[in-house]
Amino acid sequence: MRKISLILALVLVLGLALFFVSGCGKEEMQKIKSENETLKNESETLKAENETLKSQIASLEQEVSKLKETAEFHYQQGVDLLKDNKYEHAKAAFDTVIEKYPESPFVSSAKENLKKISREIKRVETEKLTAEENSPADAEVTWDMLRKNPKEKEGKVFTLELRADFVSQGECIIESRVAAAKVFAITCLYNKMDTQSFRNFESIKREDWFMIKGRFVGINSGGQVVIIADKCKNLGYR
Repeated sequence: MRKISLILALVLVLGLALFFVSGCGKEEMQKIKSENETLKNESETLKAENETLKSQIASLEQEVSKLKETAEFHYQQGVDLLKDNKYEHAKAAFDTVIEKYPESPFVSSAKENLKKISREIKRVETEKLTAEENSPADAEVTWDMLRKNPKEKEGKVFTLELRADFVSQGECIIESRVAAAKVFAITCLYNKMDTQSFRNFESIKREDWFMIKGRFVGINSGGQVVIIADKCKNLGYR
């Protein structure tokens, strides 16, 4: 009897345990199912919001595209580029205003800005050329270049550092040989050269090093590169 009682008690305990476990399992499953439904609804909501945003972005892109196709847009773009000294891009923007929108009130201002750009480009080129002129160029390379394209280079100003190989103060001519037959004939024009430069020119003796700034005028009968000096400095060493 005692064994039967123990067995019945054990069965009762196991039954109760299964009942509670089963109940807890159902509650947990129900909870997970509920959370899954919530996440699914949130996902659908986010998807709908994403589609709305895509539509809004597409609409904004269309509006921006329309704005770009106006004279005012291209004109303002040109103004901004001009402020940043991006002359070529600014010129393209102003040209677009004039060519695509000839009746626009921005055309006259665009033309004025194009004139300004032209002046600025010339100024930059002049400053660049001046910087190049004030820095001594390689004499031998310069000689070869001038001999190769004399007509194209006529009138161009060069600054060169040279050694005097022949000096004629009477004619105010200095000849300088940079290699074998590569000779510069440097001529001083009294009325062109300032006082100090002229004194420097006159002070140069054979084998002195000097720096000149002058204009290329051509090739003489002896095959020498002829430069008329505007500035001259005796470097004071041999």
